[in-house]
Amino acid sequence: MRKFEYEDTPMADGFPSVTLGDVERAVADVSYTVLCNSQGRASTTTVCMITLDNGHSVIGSSACVVAEKFNREMGEKCAYEKAMDEVWALLGYELRLKLSSQ
Repeated sequence: MRKFEYEDTPMADGFPSVTLGDVERAVADVSYTVLCNSQGRASTTTVCMITLDNGHSVIGSSACVVAEKFNREMGEKCAYEKAMDEVWALLGYELRLKLSSQ
C-alpha cells in the first residue's frame, strides 16, 4: 500500500490529508487521444487517460463547442485536470479506508 505524506507533512489543523505529492507519485503514465467521429475525422473531444502505479486507469475528457476554436493543448490541459480530480478522489478513499482500520 502507498505511503501517504501526511505522516511527514501534517496539515495545519492536524488532520491527515492527501497531498499533491501523493497524487503525483501515484501517476505512472499519462496519454492523450483526440477522438474521431464515425467518418474518421478528428473531433473536438480530447481524452486523457492516467494510469496509476497500481495499474488502475482513470479518464478525463474535454470538448470544444466550436470546431474552429479547437486547441489541442487546451483540450489536453482540461482533460488532464478532470482525470487528476479522479485520482484525488481515489486516493482520498484509500486514505479514509486506511484511517478507518486504525
